[in-house]
Amino acid sequence: MASRNHASLPVTRPQQPTILIVKRIPPSLPPTKQHDFFTKYGASKVRPMQGKKMASLAFLDFDTRDQAQLAYQKLDKLYIDSTARKGLSVEYATHDSTESTDLPETAQAPPVLPFDPAPVAAELGFKYASNPQLLYSYPTPTPDIMNNMMNAIATVPRLYTQVLHLMNKMNLPPPFGLPSPAATPSLLKRKRDELLASDESEIEADEQDDAQERKLQLRRMTGQQQRRILRKS
Repeated sequence: MASRNHASLPVTRPQQPTILIVKRIPPSLPPTKQHDFFTKYGASKVRPMQGKKMASLAFLDFDTRDQAQLAYQKLDKLYIDSTARKGLSVEYATHDSTESTDLPETAQAPPVLPFDPAPVAAELGFKYASNPQLLYSYPTPTPDIMNNMMNAIATVPRLYTQVLHLMNKMNLPPPFGLPSPAATPSLLKRKRDELLASDESEIEADEQDDAQERKLQLRRMTGQQQRRILRKS
């Protein structure tokens, strides 16, 4: 039986699409002119990047790797502009880069969501939002201020409830029992002591004024009138 010699045929691998990354594109070649320029080197698609930092970069798509290799040899270190310090820098895109380049040519910014701040107190009728840059400076508490606040709390039931809610959140003791001396702030104690001291000093001053006025009246009277007054007293 005669043997047949089979000639070995060359194995041809299928050509895969290849992407080249071109860097250091000078400003003299804007994105509007890049398509006409790079298609002369066999690129089937040109994707220039947008933005200030990415304007000097573009992705070139080739149908075969041989076309990409030929374009790589011609474009790498090519000086497009005579004023440029460096020529083009061409690289092969990796597998991850090819996946990441399947993006739209014009990147769209994420939509800006409308800012809707929460109202101050919608349940109390205050439906407007507070100014985040607004700062408040309140005076130190005095007996008059505390008395005005007490009247306002007693007049507005919702305010009374909100104050109780706030005290509960701040882990303060409930105000339902009898007031204890320790619960009175030192500042209010000092104010109250000052008021009491001023009242006592006014009473003493009034008594001294009355005594001096009696002495003056006695000096103006005659001796007989003074004796009559002393006898009556």
